[in-house]
Amino acid sequence: MKGRKVAPADINDAPQIKVPETITFDAAVDLRRFGIPNSSPLFEPNVGIGRVDVRAILPPVPAPPARAVRSTTIPLEDYLRERPRGGR
Repeated sequence: MKGRKVAPADINDAPQIKVPETITFDAAVDLRRFGIPNSSPLFEPNVGIGRVDVRAILPPVPAPPARAVRSTTIPLEDYLRERPRGGR
């Protein structure tokens, strides 16, 4: 933005839209497409043939990686090499 600071985006790995666990569709067919005449005893314009359930199973959100903890101790050899000479 031409050298100007911008606010960080609030984006994370979790979905922002809450979707239902199950979505159900009723499946039907229009029998007029198959040439069944309106006068036929079999004629029913819309025949239900079943349902389709779609279930969303999301993987668990992974935990953020653990930060590496730096040790505050150093080996004796490094300390002796880095300390000032003379005196305590």
